Amino acid sequence: MTMAIQSITTGPRQSNFEILRMIAMFLVLLVHANFMSIGKPSALDIHENFLASETRLLIQTVSLYGVNIFVLISGWFSIKTSVKGLSNLLFQVYYFGVLILAVLTATGMEQFSVGRLYQIVLLHKSGWFVVSYVILYLLSPVLNKFSEYASKKEFKTILLSYFAMLIVYGYIDWSPEIGRGYSALSMVGIYLLGRYARLYVKFNHGFMLFVVCTLINTALTTSVILFDLPLIINSYDNPFVILGALGLIICFSKLNIKQSKIVNYIARSTFAVYLLHIYPEMLEKFCNICKDLFVNSSGVTCLVRMFAFLILVYAVSIILDIPRRLIWKYGLKRIIKN
Repeated sequence: MTMAIQSITTGPRQSNFEILRMIAMFLVLLVHANFMSIGKPSALDIHENFLASETRLLIQTVSLYGVNIFVLISGWFSIKTSVKGLSNLLFQVYYFGVLILAVLTATGMEQFSVGRLYQIVLLHKSGWFVVSYVILYLLSPVLNKFSEYASKKEFKTILLSYFAMLIVYGYIDWSPEIGRGYSALSMVGIYLLGRYARLYVKFNHGFMLFVVCTLINTALTTSVILFDLPLIINSYDNPFVILGALGLIICFSKLNIKQSKIVNYIARSTFAVYLLHIYPEMLEKFCNICKDLFVNSSGVTCLVRMFAFLILVYAVSIILDIPRRLIWKYGLKRIIKN
């Protein structure tokens, strides 16, 4: 998410936020490697192996912050809309879609068809985030104008009203229009919160906010499993998930880190990590590998093996994105400019 997002947000590239982007993408991998691949722990699991189960619940809580961090950063810096920016985003999506289709076809794991290409073009193979973010991108000029001209009181009133709607209909009472945060409508609220925090929030305890929200959400998740409570915790519209991600944004905004060309280079390609493993057939294989690692190892060994696999996926994605960046820089970029 970061190559495209960084290129279409205003302001200089700051390594503290680039590091946070890199961490956020790893959190996205963790979300898919944990509950999606293995399933959540049962009440029996918690009773029989409390430490292992709570470790997984804690990891799940923190990893849920990943998506909201990306959208908050977009709001923090504000998206700068342009044909080049949108083209860059879509080109990266199509590059990985076609690359994966070509590899799967060449290895006999998938049959090539025009219908497959059609699905890639319409973003059916790119997960929910890409479509929702493209919609947010197209809406961002309106959101930026509102942020610029609204008074602090007006901004705060709209933000509170918007989040009341998101929490009630996206978290407490699920609605397909919001979908527990899996929608552009939810992203609008997160984006505005990021912008409001940049303009008006003077809070110096971001890490404390992150820790408190993480502990509360982990305790709530444990309680839901043990006592079968009617609460949905794993939702991007969960207020503790939103505030936990905001805490990290505030925390990293206070860090004074020198510009790093290596960090900035890697961060510009981290969206590739999402695109490489979110393609449906690739996601299925990713989840199966994570499940096998979990079943065939335990304790610290399981954690080490799982993290090693995720780092490998991360590294391969960055490497595979290098040709795309060269093509964009020396090829399509010039075409668009002309």
